Amino acid sequence: MKKLLFLFVITAVLASCKNEAEERRNEQEDILQEYFADNNITGLIEIEDSGVYYRITEAGNGEDYPSFSSTIRVFYKGYLLDGSVFDERVEGEDDYLEIPLNAMIFGWQAALPNFSKGAKGEIYIPSHAGYGNTARPGIPEHSILIFEVHLFNVF
Repeated sequence: MKKLLFLFVITAVLASCKNEAEERRNEQEDILQEYFADNNITGLIEIEDSGVYYRITEAGNGEDYPSFSSTIRVFYKGYLLDGSVFDERVEGEDDYLEIPLNAMIFGWQAALPNFSKGAKGEIYIPSHAGYGNTARPGIPEHSILIFEVHLFNVF
């Protein structure tokens, strides 16, 4: 009987967490759609119902695309919906980030394979595809993230 009660409690807790996560995901989708409309952002592509959106603002070479196991070199600016910048690698200062794509958050892993070497663009990442409920310096938990990215090399 105790085992049955324990299983019931665990199932109820898991269902509650799943419902909360789904509600947050739907709420953030609405927030993103409003942000896109308010800022006249068009030409976005959603990645397979993930809630991650991207758009290419400057085409790359059209030949060299990163895969999950590629190492990338990028300049980027990461900011929140209110415009506050939480991280930046400034182009022209030899301050690029070089990192395996598979070491990045899911939003980058999903979007960057659509950027060819040299491409510039934007990535819009809801919290479930970013840092989720983990706060980081300059990033509150459950934050929607925006990145302006220049993918300038792929290995």
